Amino acid sequence: MAFFEILQNGLVLAGPFICVTVILVCSLFFAFLFFHSREALYLRFLLLNLNTLLFTATEILILILGGLEGNWQVAIQIHRLEQIIVAFYLLTVPLFLQAAVERGSPLRPSLKILTWLGLGLSLGFGLVAFLAPELFVSVTRHSQTWQTVIWDHGRGQEGFLYLVRDILLGLTLLYAVVSLIIEALRTKAYSFYLPLIAGFLFAIWFAASDVLKVHLRLYIDPFAGIVFSRTPVGVTIFLVLGMLGVFKRFLDQNVKLAQAYGALRESDARLAESNELMNRFVPIEFLTYLEKSSVQEVRLGDCRKMYMTVLFSDIRSFTRISESMTPEENFAFINEYLSVMVPIIRDFDGFVDKFIGDAIMALFPGGPNDAVRAAVAMRRGLVELNALRRGRGQEEIDIGIGINSGELMIGTVGDNYRMEGTVISDAVNLASRMENLTKMYNLAILMSGESFQELVNPLELNTRFIGQSRVKGKTAPIAVFEIFDGDEESLIELKRKTHSEFERAVIALYSGRFTEAVGHFETVLASNPRDGAADYYRRWLLKKREGKQAVQALLRAEMPA
Repeated sequence: MAFFEILQNGLVLAGPFICVTVILVCSLFFAFLFFHSREALYLRFLLLNLNTLLFTATEILILILGGLEGNWQVAIQIHRLEQIIVAFYLLTVPLFLQAAVERGSPLRPSLKILTWLGLGLSLGFGLVAFLAPELFVSVTRHSQTWQTVIWDHGRGQEGFLYLVRDILLGLTLLYAVVSLIIEALRTKAYSFYLPLIAGFLFAIWFAASDVLKVHLRLYIDPFAGIVFSRTPVGVTIFLVLGMLGVFKRFLDQNVKLAQAYGALRESDARLAESNELMNRFVPIEFLTYLEKSSVQEVRLGDCRKMYMTVLFSDIRSFTRISESMTPEENFAFINEYLSVMVPIIRDFDGFVDKFIGDAIMALFPGGPNDAVRAAVAMRRGLVELNALRRGRGQEEIDIGIGINSGELMIGTVGDNYRMEGTVISDAVNLASRMENLTKMYNLAILMSGESFQELVNPLELNTRFIGQSRVKGKTAPIAVFEIFDGDEESLIELKRKTHSEFERAVIALYSGRFTEAVGHFETVLASNPRDGAADYYRRWLLKKREGKQAVQALLRAEMPA
């Protein structure tokens, strides 16, 4: 007997404290999960924990005040509060179940009804407990003789609604068990639902033992001979088992999340690779100026007006050169050439808008200074490429470069099934005309007066005014300037040496002093036979032997076109 008395005293005294400690740990655990994931399930399980914590804490107060201090009247008041707290399980249990069952479950509508019904019943029982305590838990008719053992702690007497509440609570818990079994079978998520089901069964078993003890003085648990409150122990076991199930679910979700994140990163990598591949066809700068983050966002008709410098380059006599090559050799030749030129364009903050056979059309948002530096570097890169071609016994090539600046529209053209990015404006056409003039003048780099005026410091460059030309598509003549920094050093020195003589020749030409102009051009050619512009002008003047005809042609700006 002594052993059972010690066991009973230990259970009565230590049981509620142990339960409160365990429930507090569970509450902190679910609070952590909720703040970590913001998931409703963890918040509602936390509410269920807090409800249980309050209930178990009242058990401790009743134990201390009623059992240890003998303050029966205060213990009875706390007992009434305890029973009100128990009533709120009618709310917190279905509220928890709403989050425990998955979206789309057929049980969710009924659980919503049970939640609202539980709220009303819980508030109703609480109101009755204060307005008509005899119907719920009497606190006025307590008598010392009613206590059979000291561990009753001076609890009050239960009324009719106390039994009603216990029956409703039992039905709610049974409904919870049935609901979880249905969900477990439906979703196959046994690792989550089975611990919850086992926990609810423990809670029902221990609570039923308390109810039968109160009404029939009957216990249905292995500790029948020991007087202590079973319900706190039962709900604590439920919370611990529930915590295990939820923690397993949390781990599974994090594994799935990690897998999803890995798949997302892999998808992002594939998308980035796809975008990189697409950027080989659609320049990233093109997307930037259209304010698009990827090619998938581009729509037909997207456009924007901008001021840019356009550079055109073309291989001289490409048709003749390509005729001696097979199609495979042609492609290899073009790709070798472009692999030298395109990186140079990028190095000077330009980007290629399109390839037109052997021709390159590039855009320079930063202005003509970048375009000129790129053009000079392209000419120097050509020298290195030709050295490789000579070493292979192949014919050397030459290129002409035209530069112009102006407003243009950058955007998409085509239809919904086939579109491409392009730029459209008169400035683009004029850049192409500048490149055509390099062939006629036999010069390397020509730029329009519009671009020349935009140069930050033209005196740092080797330039000269070539003249004015009425190019195709323009009604007014266009000033044409040569940039000869890209020529070989010996030719640069000769053009510097004859620069003043060439200027006098051009002035005489536009002043109508044709005989004098021819003399100056011949002087230039005597020092520099490779001066294509001087040679073109001299030949043109010699053809216009009649002065009147030459003057009319000059006034019409037919020269040199």
